[in-house]
Amino acid sequence: MFKHENELTKQKFNKGPKFYSRSAHYTLYYNPENKTLNIFYRSLSDEIENIVVIVNDNKIVRLNISPKHWYIQNLGIFNDINYVRIDNSKKTLYEKYFDNEFREIFKNKSYITFS
Repeated sequence: MFKHENELTKQKFNKGPKFYSRSAHYTLYYNPENKTLNIFYRSLSDEIENIVVIVNDNKIVRLNISPKHWYIQNLGIFNDINYVRIDNSKKTLYEKYFDNEFREIFKNKSYITFS
């Protein structure tokens, strides 16, 4: 199971080359154990970040992220999710629609592992 810790180290979390190449400090991933879509978010800010995740236009998940902390949050059962948008107080950071074909690709290509 994932633990919420203050500091990322190589022993706790490994990011692949695609994560690095996006220059992103957040990502969505599929958890096959409970079939959920989850968000990983790492704060790079020196101030509290207020992140809003909108799921299917009817569910709002608010993340109040402490400076230099990281969080993992379950967004719901993946097969029930068709749309996700991640906003901060300034702009939309990420927006994704899931159709059946892309959902299957995402399940196979987007996950977090510990090494």
